[in-house]
Amino acid sequence: MLQYRLMSDIMEIRVFFYWQKHEEIDYVARLEYFQCEESDVLKRGQEQANKLIEWYKERLQSVQKKARLLQQGSVSLDPAVHEQKLNFLRAHITELNRRMIAVMETSDKGFPTHIKPKNVSSSANDDQLVWLHRQNQRLNQELAEKTQLIDQLKRENEIVKRKQLQQAPPQPEKPVPIIRPSAFVRPAYQAYQINSQIYNNNAPQKIYDTLM
Repeated sequence: MLQYRLMSDIMEIRVFFYWQKHEEIDYVARLEYFQCEESDVLKRGQEQANKLIEWYKERLQSVQKKARLLQQGSVSLDPAVHEQKLNFLRAHITELNRRMIAVMETSDKGFPTHIKPKNVSSSANDDQLVWLHRQNQRLNQELAEKTQLIDQLKRENEIVKRKQLQQAPPQPEKPVPIIRPSAFVRPAYQAYQINSQIYNNNAPQKIYDTLM
């Protein structure tokens, strides 16, 4: 009985170490997988960052070129369109910078597992709301200016029409001709009645009434 119990304990110990070793292998495999994924993510981010740096350089060169042309008196863009592009660029670059700062501030040792990363969407939404508010104000101002211009053009058109009516000479009224029939002939059935009366009465009767 004692020997059976010892054999059972030994089997339990072996099973325990087997599963523990299996869990350790699984744990190491998961860590290796996560490290590979992190490396791939960082490499893709580095590629995009290099492209972003090149894009910044090209945009800065373009801005410097436009500044030189502006000093020479050449203006190629409407200020309203330029303002829209600037507001769009400011909102997106501000959001991108805040997200990148939040990523760089997190480290392997100090990253809290029980707290979510800082949410930068609220600040980005605030910038977007400010941009939309400015756009709304600008569009309302343009609408008011165009409405005033349309009203002014309508008033000027009415004034021109009144002057034309006042300067135009009055046209004489043309007489309307009255058309009268040159002759009146009785219908055939009336002529038949008159003929029958002539045969019945010997007195002379007038058959046709004519207006000549």
